Amino acid sequence: MSVDSLLQENAHLWQLKIPVKLSTHFKQQEFSCLSMLEKQKYNAFRFERDRNTYLFSHAYLRKILARYVELNSKNIEYVYNKYGRPELLRSINKDNLRFNLSHTNGMVVYIICYDRDCGIDVEYISPLDDLAYMAERVFSNSEAKIVKELIGRQQLDQFYLYWTLKESYIKARGMGLQIPLDQFSFILDAKPRIKFSDHILDYPNDWCFNCFRPTNEYIISTSIKQNEFKFSSILQKDSSLLELPP
Repeated sequence: MSVDSLLQENAHLWQLKIPVKLSTHFKQQEFSCLSMLEKQKYNAFRFERDRNTYLFSHAYLRKILARYVELNSKNIEYVYNKYGRPELLRSINKDNLRFNLSHTNGMVVYIICYDRDCGIDVEYISPLDDLAYMAERVFSNSEAKIVKELIGRQQLDQFYLYWTLKESYIKARGMGLQIPLDQFSFILDAKPRIKFSDHILDYPNDWCFNCFRPTNEYIISTSIKQNEFKFSSILQKDSSLLELPP
């Protein structure tokens, strides 16, 4: 698959179910393909479930990227910015392919695009204590006010919607929590829009946001920056194109 098949106006979304267990063969084979840094991160996890999630997510990131740059997955190499965001090594990325991944309980998602900053976040919607208090601590005043006015499932869904949008944006910027979550707000019209405080140098019209609900248990949000080619749509890719473990 060449990057041309992405089209300059679109992005690809890959969504995979993370197996409860991984075979010994899969773990040995995929672990051997990881970089030294990835192996260190894998070994730092205390629980096997977390190690398996990391291994599966990053093994399939390599497999997916390999499809676009036409390499063996073990030859995928990354460079990292000062905040830890990975990019493909320039020598294997002549088309400036950009990507981001996110995983949660039982699911991993990837966003792939051409020459654009992009971010993605997926969350498993589980009950949380005192959502109003949490929103007040981490969201903007306008967002926290809306969360506090809701109750029950509506409040829970609104909280996760804001959370995933915010996570996807700061990941697209490649700066993580260096960007305070309370210094920008989302307005949830038919299409999510963003508003920045005076402390953030960015432009709302430069960004396109999307939210997806693959099931009632999950929410996915994406942030994609505009460039000279106006962004059109996100195309969901068929996971059957990948060889998944049984």
